[in-house]
Amino acid sequence: GLVLRALPRARAGRRLDAIVITHADADHAGGAPALTRRLTVGAVLASERSLAALAEAGVTASAIDIGDRLHLGARTTIEVLSPPLATATAAHRSSNNGGLALLVTVGERRLLVAADIEAPAESWLVASGVSLRADALIVPHHGSKSSSTEAFLAAVAPAVAVVSAGADNPFGHPAPEVLARYADAAIAVYRTDRDGDVTLRTDGERMWIRVGKVGRQVR
Repeated sequence: GLVLRALPRARAGRRLDAIVITHADADHAGGAPALTRRLTVGAVLASERSLAALAEAGVTASAIDIGDRLHLGARTTIEVLSPPLATATAAHRSSNNGGLALLVTVGERRLLVAADIEAPAESWLVASGVSLRADALIVPHHGSKSSSTEAFLAAVAPAVAVVSAGADNPFGHPAPEVLARYADAAIAVYRTDRDGDVTLRTDGERMWIRVGKVGRQVR
């Protein structure tokens, strides 16, 4: 229900080209059954390790892996940056660190969707040599103190970061020490627990962020 209410255009057109699921935790994949039942979905894409859990929930998905790049038109791509396959460490076996980290590129603008990765997966990404630079970042693991290391923030260097967290959530997300790291790096932070709906929009050259009905240009 919450996901459907957040997709007014999809409800009007009754179609989504694709759903990309970072991992099978309920707060990331729990809305998938309702979406596939009530909308026409071109494809559901997820990591290999998520397929069985999705199938149990009645969702048929296809696997995508590191290095895969989805082309959504001439200027838009979604690239899977992690988890690694051949060089995976013990840390990547956890559900959080095994989630898909996705780089969305629209023209010149880049958005990094970091799922629930924690410090070990962040460290691997920084050391991988892949450019993590992004104009905007979906804050890893809802702002948990186990994520958003200084090295990771320096590598991404976003202008804005968005924390997806429920109001008064029992985990205390986002952690005060994490918010302090973003403040020290002069990264503007928007939080769904405090700000409500946060929308990012881009034409490939400029990027805007809107909180409720108030918007401003990011870059």
